[in-house]
Amino acid sequence: GFFLDERRDPLKATVAASMYLRDLNEMFGSWELAMAGYNAGEGKMRRAVRRYRTKNFWKIRNGRYLKAETKNYVPKIMALAIIGKNLSSFGFNDIDFDRVLDFEEIQVPGNTDLYNVAEVLGIEFEQMKKYNPELVRWQTPPAQDEYTLRIPVGMKSKWDLVPDKSVVIATDYKVYQLRGYATLHQVGQKFKVPAKILEQINEIPAYKKLFPKTAIYLPFRNDH
Repeated sequence: GFFLDERRDPLKATVAASMYLRDLNEMFGSWELAMAGYNAGEGKMRRAVRRYRTKNFWKIRNGRYLKAETKNYVPKIMALAIIGKNLSSFGFNDIDFDRVLDFEEIQVPGNTDLYNVAEVLGIEFEQMKKYNPELVRWQTPPAQDEYTLRIPVGMKSKWDLVPDKSVVIATDYKVYQLRGYATLHQVGQKFKVPAKILEQINEIPAYKKLFPKTAIYLPFRNDH
């Protein structure tokens, strides 16, 4: 989405992938078919099972129906699993793994400015982005009433002391003043912003005709 890309979040992406693999395993009754379905798509694998009249991935793999990428995907994943469980046997004795990123979670209002949260907590904006990589921009999605943010350990108590949580809501939008009659839909086309996003932050219907000199908030921060 415009504000959110959960594929960038290793924790959420891993949980989502694990749940999907579990569902595929229940669907096909085979982890090999589940992994192949994850790579090629469940529809493709259902058709492969019907075509070859077998649920044995290795027999399906011998045919021409699956692409080489999928044929090789399953053995690669299985090999990685074996290596991961036997690192020393394969000569991986001196791997320096990254430390686990410890964090606490807080609930913030929708349309929260990460710069404001960072200022309230006394940390850098870059830290907020590091802990919340799924947030593509400088704010949380306006359409969500609340959003769960990760913050460094020890900061939650500081957040809890903030009496008015609305101080972090985004207000520093760039403003565009209409030169003639226009709609938010047309403004969105001009600035390559989805009209529904402009609707959310301006609370104006996308196709409503607006008068010249109307001030329109754009989803860009005023000082960037």
